[in-house]
Amino acid sequence: MNKICTSFLTVVFTTLFLSTTVSIKALEFDMDTGFAPRPDGTYSVVLEGSVFYSPAFYSSLSFEYETESEEETINDDNLTTTLKSKVKSFSIDMDILGYHFIQGWDEFGVSASVEYLIFEAAEEQFFEAATGYEILSGSSTLNINNDRKLNVVLPTVDLRYEVHAGLFRIVVGGEYAPTVFVALDQSVETEPVYPGLPENGRISTSGNYFAYQSFSVNGEFEHQNSFLTPSFDFEYTHLPIEYEVAAVDGKKNIDTLIRELSVGGSIDISVIDVFGFSPAVKLRYDHSWTEIEGEKDVEMNEDWLFFFGFSHSR
Repeated sequence: MNKICTSFLTVVFTTLFLSTTVSIKALEFDMDTGFAPRPDGTYSVVLEGSVFYSPAFYSSLSFEYETESEEETINDDNLTTTLKSKVKSFSIDMDILGYHFIQGWDEFGVSASVEYLIFEAAEEQFFEAATGYEILSGSSTLNINNDRKLNVVLPTVDLRYEVHAGLFRIVVGGEYAPTVFVALDQSVETEPVYPGLPENGRISTSGNYFAYQSFSVNGEFEHQNSFLTPSFDFEYTHLPIEYEVAAVDGKKNIDTLIRELSVGGSIDISVIDVFGFSPAVKLRYDHSWTEIEGEKDVEMNEDWLFFFGFSHSR
């Protein structure tokens, strides 16, 4: 799996270099950048770009790097639980080569694409029992550290339909991945040693896995003019993953379904033009649902991000 990931990154950066060279000569490219800081010091960085080799052929590349942190304390009658997590995620989505069928105001595009996701999480759970109570024999506290890294590769086929009607542009599309490649490295460590674990209190797991039938649906609505260019976009992703995880009570296989919805609105200040780039702002709402087979509760997360950056259009 690591060889697959290394080969994929080589293809990505080689294509990016060649695409950049062609774009400089042809001056036919679109690009959007954005940076969204959070009050707690975490942030998200986005870069999206498309290169048009001709009216029909194109390539595109987008990536997002995001950091998140969370801390929560739960007080029960005889137990206090503190949860801390730090998450880093990185995603690359590349249309290796696409083709536009253009007829009047309509455009239909199809492309062979690859998406690569990296997810790293460091989680700490600290349990402290009230005076007179024990969590483990002889100890009123228990600390669990759970570190994991997930690599996901999705070879996809992308379809895209675009309509131009005066100043308005409407895009709908989707992508389908018949197979999903997953690689997981994880370690769990406890202090004091949890019963059943090795003497060092550490258990780890590593492996390569496959999943099937992932897809996403997306759309965009844009009003183009010489002063401001407002737009609205959405994307829904359906990603099933199955792999083995480590826990204090041993290793187990889990079948997970991750669903994500992203909705955003942006404004490009078209009247300001510096070497073809215009200032842009965007507000994005992200919501995710994580379902694990055999568990009744669905884990839900939501986030608001405010981006500021620059935009370039052909």
